[in-house]
Amino acid sequence: MLNVQKLIVKSFLFFLLLICFGCGGGGGDDSGGGGGGTPPPEVPTLLNYSLGASSRTPLLSGTVVESGISYTVTTLNLAGTYNRSTKATTLQENKVMAFTLNQRPPGLSGAGPINIGISTPAGSTATWISGQHPTAGTYVVTISGYDPITVQVNSGATGVDLYVLGALVSSMTWAQLEGVLDNPAATEDEILAGLAYNGLQAVYRLVSQAYTMIEVVMENQDTLVNSIISVSGTSLPGYPAGMSAQWGDGNGNGEIDPGDNFLTRFSNWWVDAPGTNTDHFYNGRLLWLSYWEGVNSSGNFVGGDFQFGVTGDAFYDDEVDGVTPDPGTRISYSNSGLLFLLSWQ
Repeated sequence: MLNVQKLIVKSFLFFLLLICFGCGGGGGDDSGGGGGGTPPPEVPTLLNYSLGASSRTPLLSGTVVESGISYTVTTLNLAGTYNRSTKATTLQENKVMAFTLNQRPPGLSGAGPINIGISTPAGSTATWISGQHPTAGTYVVTISGYDPITVQVNSGATGVDLYVLGALVSSMTWAQLEGVLDNPAATEDEILAGLAYNGLQAVYRLVSQAYTMIEVVMENQDTLVNSIISVSGTSLPGYPAGMSAQWGDGNGNGEIDPGDNFLTRFSNWWVDAPGTNTDHFYNGRLLWLSYWEGVNSSGNFVGGDFQFGVTGDAFYDDEVDGVTPDPGTRISYSNSGLLFLLSWQ
């Protein structure tokens, strides 16, 4: 069995499909020493990532605390590559995500919940450099009762163009796409395109925190087998940031093995989103269930199921308004999550 001890994949910053978020860290790799005399693999420049449904916990479900609006991810199958040297990122064609909103926002006709599907069409691979908006890419938004909306990065990469039945119906800047719900004059097509965009953003912000947990756990395995660890982070003035982590020995053998679990608690964890006007702030518990690591026919891998929010201690995502968290944007997550894997040859 390959024991990927002290695996450090520094600077793995996801900026996935029209979204920007950071997971912190910088520097090189530490090959470390492998358990059982087996050295860990070297981490190459090009990594693969994949997101899917967790086998151990329901798919992500979050609630905007102030409004009571909630979303639940119903389908998740996204994958691509990340180049740690150039920071070039891709999202593969023919990938899908879907989520349900429990109520329709103002500006949309009808009543009751709305189901939003998002897909990357064949022949369209999204590409971008971390910290910047995409230079290419397309996603298709499908909602019952509406014609499909194709959202495509425009030729100047200053925003997106929206097409319905092959006809251009709107052009939006990145700021307009993100803030569509604050625009009372937005059309239904624009609202739906923006909802899809923001749904993807919300999911991948949490993926960023799952990566942060992987990084911290892998760097501190030797210490974790003996005690809870604490790490500090950069935060906002007046909000000391930190994260604690502890190990759960799944089989009781006193060694970190696949199938074990790790529990972290984020406190005032600030993530600067370069290239955007919005940063984010995280508090609460994140549980790494069924820790996976090893090698198979596709190469080396590390990851597993991640649960955001543990009973009695939810996980919170807040936007930052200037230099303080904005309570009106707070999303709460409890006992739901996703599967997140990194792999390489």
